[in-house]
Amino acid sequence: MLARFQHACQNFRNNISGFGVIEAAFTLPIFLGLTFAVIDYGLMMSNRSSTVGSISGLARTIQDNPGISAVELNALVVNAGGGNVNFTTTGNCFCAKSFGDQASAQAFVNGAGCSDAACSSGGRNTGTGTPRYIGVRGQVTYNFITPVNKIFMGSNTKVLKFGQVVPVGITVCPVGQALTSAGVCAASTTTCNAGEFLTASGTCSNPVPNCSAPGQVLQFDSSTSKFNCITPDIDQCTTVYGPIQDYRSDAVCPSSFPYLKSGNTVCENDTFWPGKGFCKGDNTGYVTIAYPDYANNQFLADCANAKGGGSCGQAIAICCKFRTR
Repeated sequence: MLARFQHACQNFRNNISGFGVIEAAFTLPIFLGLTFAVIDYGLMMSNRSSTVGSISGLARTIQDNPGISAVELNALVVNAGGGNVNFTTTGNCFCAKSFGDQASAQAFVNGAGCSDAACSSGGRNTGTGTPRYIGVRGQVTYNFITPVNKIFMGSNTKVLKFGQVVPVGITVCPVGQALTSAGVCAASTTTCNAGEFLTASGTCSNPVPNCSAPGQVLQFDSSTSKFNCITPDIDQCTTVYGPIQDYRSDAVCPSSFPYLKSGNTVCENDTFWPGKGFCKGDNTGYVTIAYPDYANNQFLADCANAKGGGSCGQAIAICCKFRTR
């Protein structure tokens, strides 16, 4: 009985050992695949960092020396990078080309491939004259040492491409500053105090007044870049008289008081001019035409007597510095 029990225990141990071998057979490839993937992608990221640094360094050299010769630039390209990052091997390149506008340079930077003439030692061109924009780009092809990327992405290579635009003869302001119309760098933001506003010159104005008195309105004075409180009917309007004549009289608002507010007409009659000195003759007049022309800011009038003949009259307009209707 004891012998049979010992035999059963030995069989159980043998079975457990067999299951361990099977599990190892399944898990070992996964473990090795993950390990290789970490190593492979780590190397790729290292190459990526080296590529970015090399291209940025070459771009900075061009920016500091925009007149660099092709021979000098080609020598720098040959010596740039290190290890697998070599811009002169097949599938790798460093490109430089001059443009007259930023959009064209950026389009070149966004391009791909090494077939462009500007990617060869005989075609790299940093250009002449100012201002100009030099498009700089480079690429390095990384070859995976394991089949992990091939399995999941369908390719055993990865192209690492980077670039930037190098402005030459153009003022580049530091972070937090912007180029003004005068061509100098200044703070890109100006903070005004409470109640102030930012003028076109980039300075803060005086606080905007609170026009709360009866009849007051807020007006902007472009000559001083300030807001002021005014009383329209008192401060900003004037009376304009048209000519006295026996045909139509026009009272036109001047440029200093450009907006018509209202108007009226005076015609010759015995009540106002008992001596009939307004115009010669003894006509008693009444208005036949009297209306405001707000589109052209003038008041029009024409007087006639009861018999339909001409009668002397005068148009009178009230003109203001701002529009009142």
